[in-house]
Amino acid sequence: MKIVTAPPGAGKTEELKRLIEESLERGISPYLIFATTFAREAAKEISNRVGGDVSVRTNHGTGFWIIRLVRQTRGEPVPRIITANRSLSLIERIIKERNLKFTEPKQVLDDLANVRERGGRIDAIHPTSRQVIDMYTQVLAQENLLDFTSILSEAERELDDPDLRNFLQGIRVYVDEGQDSAPRSVLS
Repeated sequence: MKIVTAPPGAGKTEELKRLIEESLERGISPYLIFATTFAREAAKEISNRVGGDVSVRTNHGTGFWIIRLVRQTRGEPVPRIITANRSLSLIERIIKERNLKFTEPKQVLDDLANVRERGGRIDAIHPTSRQVIDMYTQVLAQENLLDFTSILSEAERELDDPDLRNFLQGIRVYVDEGQDSAPRSVLS
């Protein structure tokens, strides 16, 4: 493993490109090289820099690729990803149906993101917000939906599949902008 740390503009992405090109020059198949980064723009830039032969995805794109791959292999339906607006609407609906007064939908979403993305503790959230989160996650599961913040945690669970682990053996993974990843979002 090689870790490159430097301030913005110092050439980390250029170094990543160079390492990928070296792998290709050594005869490693582009199918065995995978790069992931934080933003779509960066993924496009890296892909363009290495000639478009190597798979480059965002962290969430990588997570959803893993989910699709495993679910399709098992013959299960692939979940649909819902937008942030649809998540908010679903939370608003739950709050209204349960008549949970004084519960702010945006606060519930913030609490959920805090737990999922920043490693916050669920027991530190207001009990009513926890109740809404529980109902929200049940609806997502029942309707085979994923929201943006659940993609990485679901992909992490799928990585426990031994057949997937076997399939991924030998793939070289290059991570750009790893510092922008939340601690729980690193796919290992």
